[in-house]
Amino acid sequence: MAEKVRVFVGQGCAPCGPVKELIQQGRVETDIPDVEIEVIDVTTDEGFALIEQEDLDRVPQAKYGDQFCQLEIDHESRTVLIKCQ
Repeated sequence: MAEKVRVFVGQGCAPCGPVKELIQQGRVETDIPDVEIEVIDVTTDEGFALIEQEDLDRVPQAKYGDQFCQLEIDHESRTVLIKCQ
């Protein structure tokens, strides 16, 4: 089973809304071919439980396995860019 890039977002976080929306629209590019993107809302019970487990200190944030990834929005193309390697 291939690993997923997990993107952590939260309610009340200004950039989290657009990140989540663009990912749900499929407007995401990553440097890992054929990887699945999983969006996790840390304000849910399940998401909150992952904060300490995943060693998160902010949102939005992306992880691939144990590695943190660079996460940004390309406003010109309206695409989320995730760089993990």
